[in-house]
Amino acid sequence: MAYNIIDTIDLNILFPNGKVTLIGISDLKEALENAKKDEFENDDRIRVVYDVDNDDIKILKIRTNLEFASLDPIETNGTQSVQFQIEAGEQLFEDGLVRFELLSSGEKVFEEGVLRAFGGKLTLDDFLYDGDLTDLKIKLTADQIIAQSLINCFEDLDAQMDGNFSGYIDLIHLDDVGWDFFGGALGVEGDEPGKLKLNLNGMLTNDLNPDSSEYRNMYLLERALMDLTLTGLRVNFKVLEDGERVIEMNVLGQSEVDGKSISIEYRPKIVGGRDALLQKMNLSELGIAP
Repeated sequence: MAYNIIDTIDLNILFPNGKVTLIGISDLKEALENAKKDEFENDDRIRVVYDVDNDDIKILKIRTNLEFASLDPIETNGTQSVQFQIEAGEQLFEDGLVRFELLSSGEKVFEEGVLRAFGGKLTLDDFLYDGDLTDLKIKLTADQIIAQSLINCFEDLDAQMDGNFSGYIDLIHLDDVGWDFFGGALGVEGDEPGKLKLNLNGMLTNDLNPDSSEYRNMYLLERALMDLTLTGLRVNFKVLEDGERVIEMNVLGQSEVDGKSISIEYRPKIVGGRDALLQKMNLSELGIAP
């Protein structure tokens, strides 16, 4: 996956020995080294061009004022903030905000991360980073994410759904796989029942004997899911005792099939962690090449 920082504007850095305005930058290393050598004067202006071919994700409209209390060791003058946008394919994630502080001990205090995405808001809670990612845990909170926007990210999922998702996902960085979940739950919010129209294309009945009672039950379930009034929907992210990761969904609702009103509970699941989830997603919706 490639990242390209473009269209960078209004990026000001206040060093202990002067101010630098950067109108395009990929790496602060050169600026920091020059500042240490006292080569900057107040209001000096530099331009650093950064370009990557075949970009998957673009970071746009970065705005920040960075103040450093010290350059050796590197230490910010209290909490700093950066605003930005992210463009991924046809998706535009706006109102990005990161608040952080660099300590003289080398530790990085991440205070807040916010991004408008999928019609709602994603937030990263605060954490302390000491340079070692091993077993680092962070919490991603989702608020009023449009359900249909998430459904559209999954390949071969023929579904339409009302409502918004809210909840959280606990993430951990593992040496062997990188970031993966270790807990969390998302649920559909709203006072009014939403609608779910899910076409399973015979997935529950294809391998069953049409004369069996199991076939009849699964047939009714498939029909009900095609026009379901939701009474509840929850997605749970779990790690089982054997270490296996699983995403469990619990869909509750009511429907009318062949003139009869029925209540259903549908509990599909995805066995596996991040990689299993990504295999089912249409990453082109996020501007990421497969």
